[in-house]
Amino acid sequence: MPFYLMILLGVMTLCLPLFAQDQAMSWTPLIELPTTRTLNVTDFGAIPDDGQNDQPAIQACFNEAASSSEPVKILFPKGVYHLGTSVDHAKPSRALRLVKASQVHIDGQGATLLITNPSLGLMAIEQSQKIIIERLEIDYQTLPWISGKIIHINPRTGSFDLKLDENQRWPKDPVAFLTQTRSRWGSWGYLQDQHIPGRLKMGVNNHYFIKSIKQLNPQNLRLELPDKTKHLLVRDFALGDVYTHVVRQVGHGFFFKKCSDITARNISIHALIGAPFVGVASQRTAILNNKLLITPGRRQVASADFAHFQSPRIGPWIEGNTVEGVADDTVNLYTRGFFVTGIADHKTLLLKAYLRGLIQVDDVMVFQDPLTLQTLWTSKVVKINHSPRGIVFAKAIPPKLHSRITELHLYDQSIMPHDFLIKDNTFRNSRRYGVVLRGFNGKVENNTFEGLSAEAIIILNQPVYPEGLFMKNLIVRNNRILGCGFELGGRASAITVYSRNDRTEKKPCPAKGHGNLLLTDNLIEVTDFPAVNFDNIDGITFTGNRFVLPRGLRGTPQGTMIKIGKYVDNLICKDNQFPDHLPENQKIN
Repeated sequence: MPFYLMILLGVMTLCLPLFAQDQAMSWTPLIELPTTRTLNVTDFGAIPDDGQNDQPAIQACFNEAASSSEPVKILFPKGVYHLGTSVDHAKPSRALRLVKASQVHIDGQGATLLITNPSLGLMAIEQSQKIIIERLEIDYQTLPWISGKIIHINPRTGSFDLKLDENQRWPKDPVAFLTQTRSRWGSWGYLQDQHIPGRLKMGVNNHYFIKSIKQLNPQNLRLELPDKTKHLLVRDFALGDVYTHVVRQVGHGFFFKKCSDITARNISIHALIGAPFVGVASQRTAILNNKLLITPGRRQVASADFAHFQSPRIGPWIEGNTVEGVADDTVNLYTRGFFVTGIADHKTLLLKAYLRGLIQVDDVMVFQDPLTLQTLWTSKVVKINHSPRGIVFAKAIPPKLHSRITELHLYDQSIMPHDFLIKDNTFRNSRRYGVVLRGFNGKVENNTFEGLSAEAIIILNQPVYPEGLFMKNLIVRNNRILGCGFELGGRASAITVYSRNDRTEKKPCPAKGHGNLLLTDNLIEVTDFPAVNFDNIDGITFTGNRFVLPRGLRGTPQGTMIKIGKYVDNLICKDNQFPDHLPENQKIN
């Protein structure tokens, strides 16, 4: 090749956008954990199958494992263990806790942990490292939600009557139970498909806030909608509809806080009041080969996200799971922003609150304008102050930021989800999204998304919380998206990329925060147009994807299959396959 052509090719290469490149993860899950000591929960007083509360005995076993200087294996002889009291006495939320433990292998050996108090979650693991949890069954004696069929609708009063499903054990006082929620969103529920458990009713809202609940008799409840949403009874509700009312408590299944190298595998979960797997400031967490399957006669499994990871720094690794009946997103990855209270000196920032140990020296902090989503300033942390709470930067805070400092959003870029993998999972018949992504250097591949009411894959920031920042360097490959995105008001039926701005989330946002995305070789069954919606991106390749229409679909949905917004640069969209009869003007816009 002539030298001048080599120079020209090099210059052109430098000018092209950088797209996500396939590369191995920088870490692997903890699979094996040799131990030198074995603890059996029965030696601490737990007796399987006797119907008595085993929580104190199991907790004593956990405490012994946490204090051990040797690697420990905890064994559960097969049987049913009852958990009826909370380890959190001041604010009951979880039955068990493992704190400051290292090298602990919890082997359930197929045992069942049966939670007898429907207000409790299962287990918190905090400030621990190298933990494996496996081969457990999780269920509730009294289900932590209410499900039934609608037998009467009164649009004038904004109320509907619910007949509870039979052959289920419900709380003795369902009104008190349903109204105890700690969610800031209040008391709510959702309509489900009459024939497919877990799946949202097609073409309706994905939730309904409830103003009041009244018990008419042991089997019937009357629920009333707020005045401003009473009209939805006419639009969305019908006699015979299935309705499930959830209780959102902090008592999750497995809650990992400030941990590293955690693996949860081969666990079957039949019911939970909260999310099955939650990580806060926990890195290198692996969720492998677990099952959430709806028990015959029930309507859901969990009242919150299957896997919810906040500020994980590295990971997570989510592989081989089968998940259905989740009342919220299946996977949610993000970094939570920090609230700034003021400036102590030219380099020191005061914060409202943060997890001790979450921000570390050498972390890169980013100031973002919540309206424009522009990055205004970045700097490394050189010192952390605990009283008053604050961080010291390597550089002086620019004077132009001083007057707005409490209005801006502050993120720790170093604890964004990165090097994460979501692979070979089946996510089906659940409410809302499949995966919600913010971070960098991730892969979503070989998954099946089926019957999810919103998009299978959504990439966005959420400054209202605030949660962000953006998604960079992502590969979405070889996934099957079937029959998703059928709830009312969605942006697309399969895949969405976009950005929100300011706290109202209503103003147009020209920011191009997401970038370097590769979406290739995915099978997308289109339930509505658009199937794919792109906005706020600089650098995306969408190639080799195949679109199909559902069997038995009459006519052709109206609109465009691929919608490209005005805030998209460096787009490569080619070699995608569309249904033969689809006209050109309905393929891409």
